[in-house]
Amino acid sequence: MIAHGCTRQVIYGVEVDAIVVLEVFAKKTNKTPGEVLSNCKRRLKAFRATGDRTMKAPRRKNPEAAGWKVGNTAEFLGLSPEEAKIVEMKLALGNSLRRYRIRRGWTQQDLAKRLGSSQSRVAKLERGALGVTLDLLFRALVVAGASTDEVARELRSRRRSAA
Repeated sequence: MIAHGCTRQVIYGVEVDAIVVLEVFAKKTNKTPGEVLSNCKRRLKAFRATGDRTMKAPRRKNPEAAGWKVGNTAEFLGLSPEEAKIVEMKLALGNSLRRYRIRRGWTQQDLAKRLGSSQSRVAKLERGALGVTLDLLFRALVVAGASTDEVARELRSRRRSAA
């Protein structure tokens, strides 16, 4: 039951193929309760561990009957197939960049210095955030030690896993 006139907080996780709503609760303070955050982390971990990203028809009935729309990330964001592939590539390359940076023992600040950029920009690169260009992602990967073959392999493996 949702009370009218009450501010709601939604905690969600963005995956390549899903936006996972983890918790919706009344926002009474500026702080998110620690228990809510730990529950959300547990739910997201469980979601990632299942490997099955499709909601079976019987499970879809309850949310749809309550007025929720069940779909994938591209549908939610209204992306064309081409835009969805670009988002998927940015996410794959961002995850790869993070792995290469950590493998080198670098902080985001260390990589930012080598790129002539800022730590917040590196964080956005790793998240595949809006405004991040593929050109800058490729440059950051090369600076972090990835070869063109490794970058291509990452994109190929991501395409196979999404199919």
